[in-house]
Amino acid sequence: MNLRLLLTAACVALLASPLSAQGDSAAETALAALMTRNGVTRIYTGTIEMTVTVTVERAAPCEFVVVDRTESVAPHLDSLTLPLRALSPAVRLEKWEDRDVWSVYVETTSGRPELSIRRALKSPSGRIAVPVGKQDFSYHDETVAQAVAAGLGKVIRACGGTPQPAEVRSRVAAASIEEEGNDPASLRMKESCKQTVAEMMRNPPSATFAPVEEWSVIARDRTRERTFSSTVEAANAMGGRVRATFFCTFEKIGDSWVPRGRPLIAPVR
Repeated sequence: MNLRLLLTAACVALLASPLSAQGDSAAETALAALMTRNGVTRIYTGTIEMTVTVTVERAAPCEFVVVDRTESVAPHLDSLTLPLRALSPAVRLEKWEDRDVWSVYVETTSGRPELSIRRALKSPSGRIAVPVGKQDFSYHDETVAQAVAAGLGKVIRACGGTPQPAEVRSRVAAASIEEEGNDPASLRMKESCKQTVAEMMRNPPSATFAPVEEWSVIARDRTRERTFSSTVEAANAMGGRVRATFFCTFEKIGDSWVPRGRPLIAPVR
């Protein structure tokens, strides 16, 4: 009798955890194929165009390998192992404000940078490792983005991924403000950048800028270097107005953020 109870308990435990151990093989394979078929996105930042090609492969149960190739003025190749068990099934889907692009975001349950992107650069610096706590996938088709978001939530739950606790969500939200360049230090840098760019215009008082909250943030390491990009319009010598894209880079020296050289300004044609 005791043996029968023991076997029954073992069977119940086995049935309760098959998805946590093995995930959903068919769903993972189909999702990886969907993400790869639709993995080419063209993105514009000011006058700079980037073409991002993403391929996703199911390398093992509950594990994706993501390869991200970016062609731009600074081309690079990223590869990332995505352990589905370590992710939150609360997948976010957001539309870009000024583009018909939809991004799907996945984050670690812990909110910590437990994932490592291996980045190969076409420069003397060679290959670097970038720790991250989230990954995004962007698509031009809203229906595809919705399917990817739903599919990721499904396979993450099947692999035993759990939502972020409330305290982790609060910490991640605070960190995202800095990542988006809207923390106090970044806002001070943006104001400094505006002043310098305006002074470089032929008619500084005529310079107008996009709201600083909408500026792009480009950084290799946000703890030591931050580059901000946006557009400026100003009057020219003929009385008309010209539009240009600018880039301001700051580096951290000691406890202070200081400009690295003068802003780079490129006319918009």
